[in-house]
Amino acid sequence: MNQSAIRTLQLIELLAQRGPLSLAAIASCLELNKSTAHRFTNTLLRAGYLRQDPQSRMYALTMKIVGLGSQVLDRVDVVRETHAVLEETAALTHVTAHLGVTENREVVFIDKVQGGQVVEMASRIGGRAQCHSTSLGKVLLAARPEAEWLRYVDEHGLGGRTPRTITTADRLFAELRRVRDRGYAVDNGENEDGIRCVGAPIRNHTGEVVAALSASGWVVSMTRARIDELVPIVVSQASKASLRLGFTASATP
Repeated sequence: MNQSAIRTLQLIELLAQRGPLSLAAIASCLELNKSTAHRFTNTLLRAGYLRQDPQSRMYALTMKIVGLGSQVLDRVDVVRETHAVLEETAALTHVTAHLGVTENREVVFIDKVQGGQVVEMASRIGGRAQCHSTSLGKVLLAARPEAEWLRYVDEHGLGGRTPRTITTADRLFAELRRVRDRGYAVDNGENEDGIRCVGAPIRNHTGEVVAALSASGWVVSMTRARIDELVPIVVSQASKASLRLGFTASATP
């Protein structure tokens, strides 16, 4: 392997973790002599990735590094990055796994993987559903400020899909607060008769909820006890998908 390239990357990582450092500190941390460390810092200075304070002579990273990171993150494809997690979710739960996002106050199904139990349901990739009647939608709506819940009700209404759909604002807001507090949502046959779902949020590198993952199956197999078993699996899989989008525990929404 190219040792110069490795050392250059180690220097970038060091300054990202520690902040501004002197040449002597850089050489010590990377176990280099000063002349070699100086060569690496000069290379990064010329390329625009480092700056040196004229008074303290300390080296620090420039915003050019941030720009590179932003370009990578802007190109992260949610479906591509999470599809393997969705496949694993379907294999672990033996039911259908969905990936959804919101658009124009509706849930859009952007990926779907069948588990061992074939479940015929209305969801199709590219299809849409109400937020208030699906586990995906509840998770995504719960992540928004409460003022947006009011706008959702005012602009979208609370149409009933089944006799179990939540159709009053008070009940919906209470449900969304529960979802927000516990970190997952349940659709108890509220969007389709005979179908129950468990959904959990997926976060990006900033901590923002950008998608949701769910497991859906027939009511006869998705008993209360089975729902309790699926919740930690779905939450864990959503967390795994979040990691693939760059989320870390230190990220803040």
